[in-house]
Amino acid sequence: MLREHVRGLAARVAVVIWLGSGVAASPALAQDAEAAARASFTQGVEAARAERWPEAYDAFNEAYATLPRPAVLLNLANAQAHTGRLLEAEASYARFLRETQGDRNMAAHRRAAEEAIDVVRLGIPRLQISVTAPRQGDTLEVDGEPVSPEDAASGVPVNPGDHEVTLVRGGTVAAWARAELAEGDSRVVELTASVTAADAQLPDEEPGLLDVDSSDADGSSPWASPWLWGAVGVVVVGALTAIIVVAVSGESDPISGNVGPGVTGVR
Repeated sequence: MLREHVRGLAARVAVVIWLGSGVAASPALAQDAEAAARASFTQGVEAARAERWPEAYDAFNEAYATLPRPAVLLNLANAQAHTGRLLEAEASYARFLRETQGDRNMAAHRRAAEEAIDVVRLGIPRLQISVTAPRQGDTLEVDGEPVSPEDAASGVPVNPGDHEVTLVRGGTVAAWARAELAEGDSRVVELTASVTAADAQLPDEEPGLLDVDSSDADGSSPWASPWLWGAVGVVVVGALTAIIVVAVSGESDPISGNVGPGVTGVR
């Protein structure tokens, strides 16, 4: 069901995006920087067309640093999603929608982005953390970043991949585990502190999850639907293929492309 929705999105959306020059009477250095950003943008489109997504991500990221415009941002969001940076993709799509609000020229593209951000959100894994016999002053960390007790209980949104979960007690690692999450995954990690926090060390071998559960406390789960598990592994990539459609033309010409199940060039 979800996969068919994604294919329909790729087949029907058409966009026209303006990427005119934003530097009027700029110094030579600024003009050179913009020219380099446009070159990176073009490289990103070519890489996306060939599905070389890491290369496309690097190119769009570099272009956006100098040309922070909606066309570049949307392509960056797509590349972020294709390279597993779902949290970053969600933020980029949300920013694109804020920046283009009320822009009629972006109407069709906004609809595509709205659907894409919903799909990305479905794919973002969540990691719940439970501590056996917690103590006041305990600190939880995911990948070295502190996590509030509220987020730990409700589920910390993370990108797909390996994540390190740590319980720090009295300034010392008291418990540690590693969790690997796929797109759309939801897991629970239970941490049990060692008798003496000072005795706890990071294990030489990769520990398994002490307790992994993909269900919510009431036994239900947003990931339990059979149709979702059949499609969520490919849904992010499939949905966002339709959105990279922009290629740079002249300094101030509109850029148009037709969306199919891939990336198109300049007409």
